[in-house]
Amino acid sequence: MLNKLSVLIPDGEDEHVLWTSRSLAQSGAVKLYILSNKRWTPIRFSRHCRLYKFRPTGTDHSARLRALAEIIKHVHIDIILPVGEEGLRFAAAERKTLSQLAALPPIPELGSLRIARNKWLLNQFARRHGLPAPESVLVTLDSAFEKRISELEYPVLLKPFSLTDGQGIRRFDAQSELQRFLYEQDGMQFKDKYLVQTYIPGSELGLSVLCRDGEILAFTIQRGIISASHRFGPLMAMEFIRHNTVLDIGQRLLAALRWNGVAHIDFRLDCRDGQPKIVEMNARYWGSLLGSLVAGVNFPYLACLAAQGIAFPVPPYELSHYAHTTTAVRDRLLWLLGKNTLNGISFQETGLRFFLADPLPEFVKRLQEISTSF
Repeated sequence: MLNKLSVLIPDGEDEHVLWTSRSLAQSGAVKLYILSNKRWTPIRFSRHCRLYKFRPTGTDHSARLRALAEIIKHVHIDIILPVGEEGLRFAAAERKTLSQLAALPPIPELGSLRIARNKWLLNQFARRHGLPAPESVLVTLDSAFEKRISELEYPVLLKPFSLTDGQGIRRFDAQSELQRFLYEQDGMQFKDKYLVQTYIPGSELGLSVLCRDGEILAFTIQRGIISASHRFGPLMAMEFIRHNTVLDIGQRLLAALRWNGVAHIDFRLDCRDGQPKIVEMNARYWGSLLGSLVAGVNFPYLACLAAQGIAFPVPPYELSHYAHTTTAVRDRLLWLLGKNTLNGISFQETGLRFFLADPLPEFVKRLQEISTSF
């Protein structure tokens, strides 16, 4: 029997570490170690975590490198696997030093990462390369800005460059509403930090990928079936589908970026012309990662294989469904009242199966949310 891979996550404070660890655990081939700059995080209480090291490194790359080297001095590590965008930026900047400590999965170049993390830069990059994306205007609050927003089709969305999960997005149905809002606020909080983007009516699609040099090594495509409880937030339930146009557009974007590593590209399927349009890109593991796992693609484990130089064919995935834990719990309660909304979604297609196998992190997370609300 082959020895298990020893995987060290260097950014254990990232909120997506728990989903990543659960995916890795399902492979049955990984021993997981965590470095975090926060003392108490949900992953610390996971049964999948073999060792948790707290080091208050903050954003200091040198301190984090020293902390990683200290762990690796005492524990054999095969792979360093960053999870979140800050962890990936750290790995991209310190690639040479990290590769001397352990193997790395495909990691994006800093230039590509900068484009992917910034909604404005991504939109302009996509449009320059002839890829479908909503018309957008940079908030500059000058006369040119006034002219450009007068030419947009309304409604529009005001979006911050870098926030994720729908945070900070506002909708305006008329130019007068947008102008009134901007000029009633402190303009410096929006100038050169936000974009105004034409709203695309339709449904949400997502392309999740693992790439090397712009070539897709693995992917899943999903369509939303239950939207977020708050406007513009992440999906609560989805179905995994085939969509050749989404795959083609995604391949062209990733090839142009020469993308390395994982990413999730959000699309809006325009109900007016049936054309998927690129909305944003998350350069990290994503909230529906366990959905991809349920569909048959274990992205973190495949990234570990790629780090080891192990070739694998593009894995197929099932046309399945997935509902997050909270959605599944709410549906079970509604079922008691005869009002459930997840008809056709089995227990195995929900986050409940992962929660019940590893419940303590969720309880800790909920307690932390309650404590911060007071």
